[in-house]
Amino acid sequence: MVTRDEIKTWNFQEKMLVMEELWDEIAREHENDLFPEWHNDILEKRYKKRKNGEEPHYSLDDVRKAFSEK
Repeated sequence: MVTRDEIKTWNFQEKMLVMEELWDEIAREHENDLFPEWHNDILEKRYKKRKNGEEPHYSLDDVRKAFSEK
């Protein structure tokens, strides 16, 4: 087992590599456990509304502008 003190000695790239590997492993092992089913339901409803033109589309520039105005 790796200790916190040992992790503190790693450089940024080493930490990122380990973090990516851990996330990939978690995603593989728990593919169906990562998000509850109701998340999927909400995303499907939003996708259908967007596809049917019932929801507006905002570009990244639109979102940035809206946040910069706050």
